[in-house]
Amino acid sequence: MGLIAVLEARLAEPATLEEVLTGDDWFGLPASPLQRALCRWADGLAVDHEALDGWLRETGRHYAPDVAERMTLAWVLGGDGVRVTQRPTEIVLLAGIRTGKTKFAEALMVARSQSVDMTRLDPAEYVIAHTVSLKLQLARVAIMHLHAAGARPCIQELIVGSTEPDRFPPDGLTLRHPSGREVRLQVSHGGRAGGGLVATWVSGVTFDEAGRMVGEEDGVINLDHARSAVVQRLLDGAQIVYPTSPWAPIGPIHRMVTEHHGRPGDVLVVRAPAPALWPGEWTPEKCERARERARREVNDDSYRMDVLGEWGTPETAMFGDVELAAVMRRGELEPVVGEHYYAAMDPASRGNAWTLVIGGVRRETGKATMYSARQWIPGDGLSIGDVVREVAELCRRYRCDLVRTDQWAADAIAELGRAVGLTVIDEAWTAANKVDAFDGLRIAVRERQVELVAAANLRDDLLRVRRVLTGSGVSIRLPETSDGRHCDYAPAVAMWARVAMDQPAPLACSDTALDGALRIEAEAEAAEDRPEVTGWRQRRADRARS
Repeated sequence: MGLIAVLEARLAEPATLEEVLTGDDWFGLPASPLQRALCRWADGLAVDHEALDGWLRETGRHYAPDVAERMTLAWVLGGDGVRVTQRPTEIVLLAGIRTGKTKFAEALMVARSQSVDMTRLDPAEYVIAHTVSLKLQLARVAIMHLHAAGARPCIQELIVGSTEPDRFPPDGLTLRHPSGREVRLQVSHGGRAGGGLVATWVSGVTFDEAGRMVGEEDGVINLDHARSAVVQRLLDGAQIVYPTSPWAPIGPIHRMVTEHHGRPGDVLVVRAPAPALWPGEWTPEKCERARERARREVNDDSYRMDVLGEWGTPETAMFGDVELAAVMRRGELEPVVGEHYYAAMDPASRGNAWTLVIGGVRRETGKATMYSARQWIPGDGLSIGDVVREVAELCRRYRCDLVRTDQWAADAIAELGRAVGLTVIDEAWTAANKVDAFDGLRIAVRERQVELVAAANLRDDLLRVRRVLTGSGVSIRLPETSDGRHCDYAPAVAMWARVAMDQPAPLACSDTALDGALRIEAEAEAAEDRPEVTGWRQRRADRARS
């Protein structure tokens, strides 16, 4: 059959979405009954709901109870007796990971590129099917499905330009509509107020991983604005699809699920645990392994979100009371010759307390051990110079002439530190570094690989630290209490632990070696003002910064 005959045939009766997704000459996905039903719902075609519910329940019998209870049509569509009776304009597919969500969305873009009504377009107007994700490189992953499918006969016939997969442009490809017009399937950027999605007609839009996109109250580039930019530009027959795994119960997708799940109409919400969409990938054994991995971690929502298809816990405590009690020790420790100590502080001068912790790897236990913890509580205000002088004296007691801090007044504190022989290193205390540091401390506490001083307020400060899921990822929240504290010990402890836990345990030494170390140390302290010692201190500071 020639190209013209093929196009005329498809103009009369375009391929269904189920054919495009599963056909060997199209995407060739070995679809599950739920994936096939999803295609038929999107096309407005009939589905045997009773048979689908029976398959879900029978498949679920082989899984753990928390998976099995979600393997029902009532859970997928939002209630007993809920049925899809009309073709939706928007489809929210909220499901576990590795379930073919993105491939379904790109198959939908191909199917709509062949079925939308273009009769009202002027000759100069053009049509785009947008794929938008959190970042351009993530959206290109979706386009890779098109590249792979481009080698199959039915899609090859539609491609305008090269049909060689390795010559496809990285941001998309162009397909020929049965009318002879062209549809560009491309990676797009939402831009400010959805500006990257305007000025064209639209045959379809994929908002990939939409559950992690923020709303208009949270950011400049957001799902609310992007959706508003395209919804009035949809051609007749066009659709918007939001394939996503669950994230935090906030934001536009959570609002859509709350409003429309159980009430299918112009918006269809489908929720599914991972095995409901792809049981071949998510076997009972694989689900159980995922559950065990998550169980071993504190506040790990991966199994809940990635397998069960449930929202993550929006805010959880980083540290448990029993776990912290197990790593707390009363009283400070004296410095030990041959051990190295590290200091970190969280400075403040008015509302919050200024905190300092010092410690290292203890020879006896091999654990990162806090030896000393101090805080300076402001009254009418703290004298920064006085506090820096006291910090230097305490650090000197532990033969530690470096202290790490965040960026608050770092230049001024560093200048005051130099005047008293203390090197102040300001850490790039970014959101990502903060999450990394607190996660490391959380694991160390859980595994009892750290020992902390039971100083006043230290335990309470750590208990108040919260791990929060937001539209842009995980963040650490330090709640402020009525007495003005802002979990003041917590940043200093996390910063110190990140350094101390990276250090090897000190080697044991004989009494003779210990006597020699004491003598060398005493001589170094007596000669601390000599130029060669000062130079050594400077080189050590330079290495720490690098």
